[in-house]
Amino acid sequence: MGLTPPAASKASSMSQMQMPIAAALFVEDGDFTSTLILVNGSSLSTYADVTLRRLDGTTAATIRVQFALHSQQQVKIGALLASAGAAGTTSGSSP
Repeated sequence: MGLTPPAASKASSMSQMQMPIAAALFVEDGDFTSTLILVNGSSLSTYADVTLRRLDGTTAATIRVQFALHSQQQVKIGALLASAGAAGTTSGSSP
C-alpha cells in the first residue's frame, strides 16, 4: 500500500510525493478476516492507493481510498478481494 498526498490544489509549489507504507500480512478465510484502517491526520484532503499482493507477489486487488481532512477510512480486505474478482485469495501482503 502506498499513501500518496495530493499535489497542492492552491497556488503552491508543493510537488506530489509518494510515501509507501507496508502492512506485512493479511488473512481472509472462514476463520480469519482482516481490516485495514487508514488515517489522514493532516489538514489536507488526500488519498491512499491500497494494493494487495498474493504470496507469489502478483497483484490481487487495488483500490484508491479518498480522505477528507482529519478523517479515517476502513478497508475490509475480504470485500476488496471480492470486488476485484480475487475472492479465492486467502493470504498475502500489502507492499
